[in-house]
Amino acid sequence: MTEKKEKRIVASHLFFPLVKSLLGEGYDVKFTVSGISMSPLIRDNTDAVIITAINRSLKKGDIVLFESPYEKDRYILHRITRIFRGGKSLQTTGDGCLGRDMPIKTDCVIAIVNTIIRGNMIIDCSAIKWKFVFFLWRTAFPIRALLIGAINRRSRS
Repeated sequence: MTEKKEKRIVASHLFFPLVKSLLGEGYDVKFTVSGISMSPLIRDNTDAVIITAINRSLKKGDIVLFESPYEKDRYILHRITRIFRGGKSLQTTGDGCLGRDMPIKTDCVIAIVNTIIRGNMIIDCSAIKWKFVFFLWRTAFPIRALLIGAINRRSRS
């Protein structure tokens, strides 16, 4: 019999400094995501991610955790949609967002998502299949509002 683990809600200003410390010691970190900005791929308070310290060049399409340079103690999990100035800065967008984020310096990025856990499904973000799905979603940005509306209508019925 498997033991059900209790979920705990921890304020981000307490949680993410610990995450940064664990990543610095070489650990990967798993946590349940809160917020709707990465919906429909990552669902609010349902799906989890496993993040790892950055050990390669960041690429367009990577899902990253970064500390906002615009708001103190705000940590954001979004996808890279543009890379500027030879990789010194980048722009991110939430999969469920209709607008792009303000550009940030690359050194604001804390970690990269390598796995998404969606119920019993394990999504390896480096797998060709999922990279293709991510590419299609990024490419559909101009019609994202229509797609999100259709997904929401389907999930309600």
